[in-house]
Amino acid sequence: MINRTAIDRLTLPLVLLPLIKDQARVRHDRDDVIITAHVAASIGLAERLCNVSLYPAEYTVTADEIYSCQRLSPMPTRWLLPLNNVRAFTITGADAADLSAGFTLSNADYGGNASSYLQSVSGATIPWDAGLALVVGVEDPTDLAPAFLSLIARMAASMYENRESNADLWAGGFSAELMALWRPFA
Repeated sequence: MINRTAIDRLTLPLVLLPLIKDQARVRHDRDDVIITAHVAASIGLAERLCNVSLYPAEYTVTADEIYSCQRLSPMPTRWLLPLNNVRAFTITGADAADLSAGFTLSNADYGGNASSYLQSVSGATIPWDAGLALVVGVEDPTDLAPAFLSLIARMAASMYENRESNADLWAGGFSAELMALWRPFA
């Protein structure tokens, strides 16, 4: 089971606000609230449609979810995680012992759409009854992959520029970019 225990949907849009305002050529502060909302909506849309973790969040994950992600071996030494952009992890055994020291974390493309993995340091395995705590998402916008940063900036600027329009902005405008960044499995 995967349970989100915390999420920060405010910090990343606020930190991206100056960049998005520059993208939309906005030189005043009157619309900061609406632009921040557009940035938040753009990040949320990218997360949902591309199956990525961009907002900073914390999750608890049961070991059965980790085992269901393994496609090749029932006893791997490299564990595919069900979420990407993982920044920190804790593995706790059924006896509440911390098993994290037996693993290292790897992200091939932190801030992008690549998967996150736990690598066994000394042949350790994750017990079936273990629980994992994962900290995911991007705190610093400079860590965002350029493709996601560009997409978020373009979507938010488009929302702002068309804020009074009834037209469907998503039908063809960004679908190709979203599909190119889509992460096909969790």
